[in-house]
Amino acid sequence: MVMRKRTFISHKATGPFHIPWSRQPLGRLLFTESGIIHLHVKGKRLMIPSWHCAWIPSEMDHEIWSNSKNLLVRTIFFESSFCKNPCFHQLTIFNGSELFRNMIRHTEKWNENKEENSYELSFTTVLRQMMSEEMMKSFVISLHSSDQPAFQRILEYIHQNFDENISINVLARMEHYSVRTLQRLFVQQAGLSFSSYLKTTRILNAIELLSTTEKSISEVAWEVGYKSVPTFSNTFKAITGKRPDHFRQS
Repeated sequence: MVMRKRTFISHKATGPFHIPWSRQPLGRLLFTESGIIHLHVKGKRLMIPSWHCAWIPSEMDHEIWSNSKNLLVRTIFFESSFCKNPCFHQLTIFNGSELFRNMIRHTEKWNENKEENSYELSFTTVLRQMMSEEMMKSFVISLHSSDQPAFQRILEYIHQNFDENISINVLARMEHYSVRTLQRLFVQQAGLSFSSYLKTTRILNAIELLSTTEKSISEVAWEVGYKSVPTFSNTFKAITGKRPDHFRQS
């Protein structure tokens, strides 16, 4: 759709959705409520946790999806001419301030409005100007993918079986790697050791459960493969910088 406005606002209760690889001519500010969004850019998987914001630059190839049943996505599109600051050239996931998030909510009054409105334009201009400072509160947990089919199959196996007691020896035998070769591939292709990749996968899934279900922290820990809640909590803090109960916020 060709948009003549310099900004365009969309607030939607989407539930589960999937948008295949594409690019937008406009920059996008997203704010997610009551659900998780998964984002796949070249060579990297990212997560936008519930109650967090993301900036997706214009013309960036990406795939985006969610399995969250109660997901509400608040989106403000900005014309690229509005986004000259270098910070708008980078994909950023951030935990916006309460003021910033409430201002995004306020824009629902202009939801799907196709006519230029001076108050709307002034309001979204202030939001855009605030964004560079808000982006400094970045929150990014990413997992790399691989263009090597055998190694990518191993990564997919981890994503499907992260709650099990996975050993690197078993993974190596699956694709006929030596353990040493597979250890090297994790560092070179995934940017993490095997154990760090597995821990990060578990924590990403824990964030989704914490944000979208009423399960207790101990239940979540068990579901993602931890038998000890203190170990889970300490690992969670080491990876995210926050304790699990932070993602219970509303």
